[in-house]
Parts: sequence; structure tokens; C-alpha cells
Amino acid sequence: MSFQAAWQALERDDFRFAENIAREALGRSPGDGEALYLLGSTLLFEGRHREALAPLLQAAAVLERRGVRYRLGHCHLALGELELAEQALRAETLARSSTISSPIAPSSRPAPWPTTAKTSSGCPTATK
Repeated sequence: MSFQAAWQALERDDFRFAENIAREALGRSPGDGEALYLLGSTLLFEGRHREALAPLLQAAAVLERRGVRYRLGHCHLALGELELAEQALRAETLARSSTISSPIAPSSRPAPWPTTAKTSSGCPTATK
């Protein structure tokens, strides 16, 4: 079976099929970035966040494919690892910033992330 068929299965929420294809491919080639990304994505979408983390980390280390660090960031978010999530999402944004075009943001650099401060009432407010 092909990765294309596995990605299509994942779109249909056929997690078992996608996971089997990924694991078969990893059995043949343990460092295959595409198989790692597929496995991590499958486990992430299935809600198996702790299991998804290792293959997504490995995929992010070997693949320059769009979306790998995005999914890694969401995995970290699901695990409550906010700083790691921010790092992964920033890395994805910075890697793709040259392909982003917007009439309101002519710079190829992403806008800085806002920080938060507390008002006198103790409520957070965004600041630059």
C-alpha cells in the first residue's frame, strides 16, 4: 500500500489502516520521515497524544515538509506543554514565512507574539 492511500484513509478517520501502513513502512525503514509523520499524525488525530509525540519529534528532525511542526505543536498543546507547543508552532511559522503573502502584512517576517500583562483588576491584557 502507498502513503497516499494511508493519508486518504486518515482523512476518512480510518486510523487502523493508516497506522498499519505507517508501522509497516517503519519496519522496513525505521527512520522514514514520511512514515514517522503519518504515524504521529494518526496517533494525534486518534487522541493518543503521548504516543504521537515521539514519531512527530523524529519526523520534525528529518522532514522539511509543511505541517510537521504544526502537528507537533498541537501534540504539545494537547499534553499541556505550552512552551514546547509555542516553539514548534514558531518554527513552522518561521520556516514558511517566505511563502506567506498578505496585503496587510507586506513583511515576510511574522508579527511578534503579544505578551500579556495584568490590568489593575487582575485580568490579562495583550501588550506588545
